[in-house]
Amino acid sequence: MSGWSAPAGDLFAFLTAKLPDHFGRSDIVLNVLVYMPVGLLFMLALKNNSSPIFSIILASIIGTLLSFSMETIQVYLPNRTPSVIDLITNAFGSFLGAGLGGMFHKNTLSGQKIISLRNQYFVEGSWVNMGLLIIALWALMHLSPIVVTLDIGKIREGLAPTWHLLQDPTLFRGYSFFSSFMFFIGLNIIVRQIVNPGRPATLIFVLFSLAVMLAKVFVISRQISPEQLLALFTATIFTTFLSNPRTNAASKIAFLAVIIGYILSELAPGTGLPGYKFNWIPFSDQNANLNGVSSILENIWPFMAAGYLVHISIQEKMRNFAIIAGGIFVVSFSFTMEWLQQEVPGRSADISSVLVALAGWTVPLSRRLNPFASPAHETDTSKENQFTHRLRGTR
Repeated sequence: MSGWSAPAGDLFAFLTAKLPDHFGRSDIVLNVLVYMPVGLLFMLALKNNSSPIFSIILASIIGTLLSFSMETIQVYLPNRTPSVIDLITNAFGSFLGAGLGGMFHKNTLSGQKIISLRNQYFVEGSWVNMGLLIIALWALMHLSPIVVTLDIGKIREGLAPTWHLLQDPTLFRGYSFFSSFMFFIGLNIIVRQIVNPGRPATLIFVLFSLAVMLAKVFVISRQISPEQLLALFTATIFTTFLSNPRTNAASKIAFLAVIIGYILSELAPGTGLPGYKFNWIPFSDQNANLNGVSSILENIWPFMAAGYLVHISIQEKMRNFAIIAGGIFVVSFSFTMEWLQQEVPGRSADISSVLVALAGWTVPLSRRLNPFASPAHETDTSKENQFTHRLRGTR
């Protein structure tokens, strides 16, 4: 928002301007995605005070008015181009976000069905919902930018790494395998912690992870990674030796696995030359295109997982200390990883990753920021019973 100047013509001329012959799919998807949280969060804010249909309509109107305001402001900015297409896609994104919130509304048939399925397969407790959110963010990170294609050429491109590795085993990427191996250990333990006893937790984890990995072939700019597939099955075999995942010891293993996986993923070489300068301007690169969404997700979910695993393992009175002391560690640790990336080929160091990591750590531990948090009232001083009590705490 720089370079303000008075508009030369009609303030609302963009509403009736001729539409372009071609639309960029990535721009359309981005315009939809960035406004989905507007509709979703507004829907969640209203869900206890009004009917689902009224909340969806009102949330959609609010998102549309916000987008209309932004497009109108852009008329005064020579470097920006207001567009009715942006307005339409933003409004649609607000509607989709509100509709998504409505799907989970307890007073709708879909919401009741989802709640029923959730209770059938997952342990009762608010912190289990946070675990499910972490798993969802991990999946979304792999499927970003969420631009789906059925083009045969793109699908072949998505399968190319597997074919090339079969032809030449020297192409095996060790960093990708070992970082994914550690991540899958942490995710496997989290899933086994939150799935109801008697349900096939390991099978659920494998099938879900495999579906996410294979779905990448239908997403533009994504490819199936044979190293990640191998890591999935190797980590699954490794964690079968862990008889009881609902212990502090299991949570510590998961915590260390996620942190080690993050280190390996941060130091993995990319394509290009080293020497990129450290970017000190927050989110200047992330908001440029859809790949920025993936960058944010790949930095936030590991630290959300770490914060989640720490919280379910500590006493309630230690929560504030964990937020502060852990936050200092997370900032120092993630900044070090970013600083080292200046010497890693094909990687770029960015202060945004540090801020995202801190946010990821803080959300699971903070009652104010975590919508799933509820006070835990431990009556047993043993760590294992405190862990079990917190994991099964009242929703």
